[in-house]
Amino acid sequence: MKEFTAPAGIEVGLVRRRPALGPGIRVDERAVRRLGAMGRVAATPVPPRSRRIQYWMWNSMVREADATRVDPRLCYDFTFIADLPIGWERPKTLGHTHPRPAPGQLGFAEVVEVLDGTVGLMIQDLSPGPRSSFAALIVGKPGDRVVLPPFLLHASINLAGDPAVFSDVIDRRIVAGQLPSDYNGVADAHGMAYFIDLDGAARPNPFYKEVPSLQRFTALEWSGPSPDRPLYGDYVARPDDFDWIVDPGLFPHRFPKLWARVSEVAMRQGDSSGLWPAGAARP
Repeated sequence: MKEFTAPAGIEVGLVRRRPALGPGIRVDERAVRRLGAMGRVAATPVPPRSRRIQYWMWNSMVREADATRVDPRLCYDFTFIADLPIGWERPKTLGHTHPRPAPGQLGFAEVVEVLDGTVGLMIQDLSPGPRSSFAALIVGKPGDRVVLPPFLLHASINLAGDPAVFSDVIDRRIVAGQLPSDYNGVADAHGMAYFIDLDGAARPNPFYKEVPSLQRFTALEWSGPSPDRPLYGDYVARPDDFDWIVDPGLFPHRFPKLWARVSEVAMRQGDSSGLWPAGAARP
C-alpha cells in the first residue's frame, strides 16, 4: 500500500491508485461520485450514464483504538480525486456550501489537510444571475491545512496527483444529514465562477453574468502556518482545537486575519441566503 507524501496519522493509503485501508480502521460511510453525475457543473457535456469514478469520499473515519477518544460532534473524512479530466477541465468535486447551526448564526466552517498531490480549493460567493463578487483559488501541497470559512461555497480541484488526496474535519451534523450541505446552488449556476483547464489556467464560467478577478493564494497566505503534525492526530488528541467548527460563532476570533479578508462578502452571502432574521445579532 502506497503511503502518502504527507503522513496521514492513520493507516490509509493507495493501492493501484485507489483508496485502501489498513487494519483496525472504521469508516461509517463510503461513497463515490461518477462522471455521469458531474454534468450540471461541467464546462463541457459529459455522458449522463457514465459510471467512471471521479472521486471517492470516506466519511467518519477513525482508528478503532481511538473511537472512545474523539469528540462525537466531529467527523474526520477523506476525499480521493482521480486524475481523470472532465473534458478540458482538471478533475474536481461538485461544489457546495454548508448550512448554519441555527437561524441568525454563522454557517459551519471546515478545515482541510492535503495529503498527496496538489489540491486547489475554489472559494466564492454566489448570488442570483448567477453572479459572484469574490472568488479565490487556494493551492495546497502535502502537509498544508486550508480553512474553509462560513457561508462561502467551495469545490476541490485535482491540480496534480493520481489521485490527489485530502482529509478534513467537519461538524458531524453535516455528514450525518441532520444539517446537510447545499449542492443545488452550484449546480443551478452550472458550476463555480471559474473552470480550471488542463494547463492550470482559470477560465470564467460563461453562464455567470458577473465574475470577479480570481485571487490566488497559497495555504500559508490564506490560513496561516500549518501545524507540523497530522490533522488526524489533532482530531484525536486536541479536540478543543476545533471548537470553532462546532460553534461557528468562534470563527472570527480564531481566524481574525482570514475573517477580515472574507467577512464582508460572507455576511452578504448570509443575507442573500435569508439566513439572518431581522434584528438578529451578528458576530
